[in-house]
Amino acid sequence: MKMRAEHIWHKPAALSYEDAASMGGIALSTAVLSLIYRLGLPKPWGPKPERASPILIWAGSTSVGLCAIQVAKLCDPRIPVITTASPHNFELVKSRGADVVFNYKDPNVSQKIRGWLEANGFSEGIRRGMDCISEQGEDI
Repeated sequence: MKMRAEHIWHKPAALSYEDAASMGGIALSTAVLSLIYRLGLPKPWGPKPERASPILIWAGSTSVGLCAIQVAKLCDPRIPVITTASPHNFELVKSRGADVVFNYKDPNVSQKIRGWLEANGFSEGIRRGMDCISEQGEDI
């Protein structure tokens, strides 16, 4: 992800990466910058499109994923938020606003997501997505 220099802070050497990840609003900042400025979701205070299209947030139970679910719903409550998680985290991500959750370990997860899209009138598929876990994660 490309970022402006003023949105980046230097991690002190004495601070572990684990501790640094929970400080400074990193998860929320990442979600906002990715969803609004990179993927083009409407700003919460701005005009909304006529029809909200679904977004896929891969790894919704991560810190960034949980923030992304909430930011997406804040941007437009009509946005269908599709996410993946382990079954023991299904209720957690739903409590944050996910509309539907799929087990990321399911070998048929792609087909199940496609089936949900078609059953809910989104035959055009997913035009926006955010990978919140992969080392080389990216917005799509």
